[in-house]
Amino acid sequence: MKNNCLLLLALFAPLIMRAGIRVVEPSVKTPTRFAIVIDRTSYDKVRPAADAYREAVEKDGLGTYLLVVENETPDRIRERIVRLSGEKSPLEGVVLIGDIPIPMIRDAQHLTSAFKMDQSRDWKETSVPSDRYYDDFDLQFDFIRQDSLRPLYYYYSLSPRSPQHIDSDIYSARIKAPERPGQDKYRLLEKFLRKAAAAHAVSNPLDSLFVFRGHGYYSDDPTAWADEQRTLREQLPDLFLPGHRIRFTDYDTYFPLKAHLLEEIQRPGTDVVLGHHHGAPNMQYISGNKEIVGFADAVGLIRMWLRGQMSRSKDTSKTKAEWMARLGFPEAWFVRSDSLRIADSLYKRSLNIHTDDIYGCRPAARFIMHDACYNGSFHLDDYVAGAYLFGDGLTVAAQGNTVNAIQDKWPDRLIGLLAAGVRIGQWGRHTHYLETHLLGDPTYRFANTADPGLNLGKAIVLRTEDNAFWLKLTEHPLPDVQALALQRLYANNYPGIVPLLKKRFSESPYGAVRMEAYCLLKEKSDADYREVLVQGLGDNYELIRRMCMQDIGECGDDSLIPVHVKAMQEERISPRTNFYGHDICNLFDPVKLKAEIERQWEGKEQLWPVTYAEKASLMETIDRYEEYVKTDLETMADPNKPLKERQEGIRTLRNYHYHRYVPRYIAFARDTSQPEELRVAMVEALGWFGQSYQREKILDLCDDLIRNGGNSRVADEARKSKSRLNGE
Repeated sequence: MKNNCLLLLALFAPLIMRAGIRVVEPSVKTPTRFAIVIDRTSYDKVRPAADAYREAVEKDGLGTYLLVVENETPDRIRERIVRLSGEKSPLEGVVLIGDIPIPMIRDAQHLTSAFKMDQSRDWKETSVPSDRYYDDFDLQFDFIRQDSLRPLYYYYSLSPRSPQHIDSDIYSARIKAPERPGQDKYRLLEKFLRKAAAAHAVSNPLDSLFVFRGHGYYSDDPTAWADEQRTLREQLPDLFLPGHRIRFTDYDTYFPLKAHLLEEIQRPGTDVVLGHHHGAPNMQYISGNKEIVGFADAVGLIRMWLRGQMSRSKDTSKTKAEWMARLGFPEAWFVRSDSLRIADSLYKRSLNIHTDDIYGCRPAARFIMHDACYNGSFHLDDYVAGAYLFGDGLTVAAQGNTVNAIQDKWPDRLIGLLAAGVRIGQWGRHTHYLETHLLGDPTYRFANTADPGLNLGKAIVLRTEDNAFWLKLTEHPLPDVQALALQRLYANNYPGIVPLLKKRFSESPYGAVRMEAYCLLKEKSDADYREVLVQGLGDNYELIRRMCMQDIGECGDDSLIPVHVKAMQEERISPRTNFYGHDICNLFDPVKLKAEIERQWEGKEQLWPVTYAEKASLMETIDRYEEYVKTDLETMADPNKPLKERQEGIRTLRNYHYHRYVPRYIAFARDTSQPEELRVAMVEALGWFGQSYQREKILDLCDDLIRNGGNSRVADEARKSKSRLNGE
């Protein structure tokens, strides 16, 4: 009988081994550890390359677990990662290789930088693919279902019981090969892993940086562009010394810029590329239309545009007649032909970088940051970051976003840490949103040329709560080391953190340090924050002024109207900051705002004639927006309006925080006669008022709904909004 049992075990052993998660312990003892998670099929296909990559990481001083998984859910994988993090040597990061399940997160749009989409639409489009599921252990999720067509997609809802902010315990990255016709994804994966392993064998200082900006990014603001260059000089000072290389180029340097850009990205010796542009999953948007310098250019552009209108029209005769009648275009301008169609197609192709273009070149940079929408969409078959990683170049790591991302963030935050030998994963862990991902090898690091005596990467993990250590580093010569130290002290609830942040904001000569102090004080949204908010409108760093201008509106207190109007006049030469100055006008009491505009503009018409016309236009805009706001209020309250239309009106409050009407929004949320779906939507929308001067009233509402609502949907949403408003 015993022999029969052994025979059965032998027969079924392969099936048993292929199920679940097999864990291989690190082969070296190191202060911190790393984990490779790879699916069984990928491991079987690329085992020598995967083992070579693991060996290279261990030789670089990072003992590495190997987790081979098959047919496992995200829950089980996450559970095992959390368990590994509790070992004696702490886990600092993880890389997910191949076909590892992809958490598709719902009901967590407040954790993104910009993503706000109606979740009643296609779940593949309205969920956020995010590995915060794997690297932030405090976040709690409720499983919904697995996608029937895309079995790697697992849909989760962010739980009301969960913290409502991101604080990743470890770093994470994806190594997922694109699936392109005619290419074997396993050969691509094998080639990449060998490239990553080889990169670890070379000590490479960060001594060559390339930064570019595409068309239409933050209003094409030259002030913002100039200040970024100035601040990078503070963050990476050695790059500006003789013998090093740093280059900047803008979308209008050449037309089209594409070929020049690809040439620079392939320049031998380039270490890092920082790209600021708009994007799609398979495209980097670089150039707009050619600058019009004469009548012929203008006519040519109009004719091409009209050909596009005709090609999309179902009734070309009607379309032609409408445009001829509306603007008097001659009939000859509507002429189409195969040669013109091909010429138009080639012209459009020349404007932007497509994944095919990337595969056709050899990028030299080891790390590329894609500060753009969708370029990091690893959950799709083809994506921009993947083209850089899995092509014929040297790139081993990239940062990108799985969905759309806001322009007005701080993309270069802590970037100077890369010159201090910090692994790319550790840098990324301190800068990401729900949609932000590292792709490729997160353990890659440049040689520590900034401060060879300081092992900052290990300190982040092993001395995370050592306030004396971090307090000392607030005096470090490198501003990004100072900024990281401020982050750690804030996270540790260091007793003197607020006075320290205010002092650094007022006195630091470094824009990066002042910006870090501002961001941390902003999380509190209290009187101390209001003080630096006003002060920041006069800062010499454009990004601080831009953020403060936006946040004046997020606060919405009418007492701030005078400083807002003053700042609007002073920022007229800074396009992006000026944009926000006008954009937030509808968030204040219109009567008080218009009165203050009249007061401050009085007597300046002769000095600056242009301001008179600007003022008149601004007054009209304020009145028009107020009509929109009142219409939305009426729609929300009207029971005869369709439910979807009323819900859309409430949803606008996520983007536009009309603070003066918060009491009416609260009354609506309390009104049990309203449909539950609308009350839930209102409570969720009020959770976006995190900096509002009305925040305490919203918190009182949440407490009442939680106390009296039991386990209702309204009470659950109130729990989430309360946590968001409290920064928990």
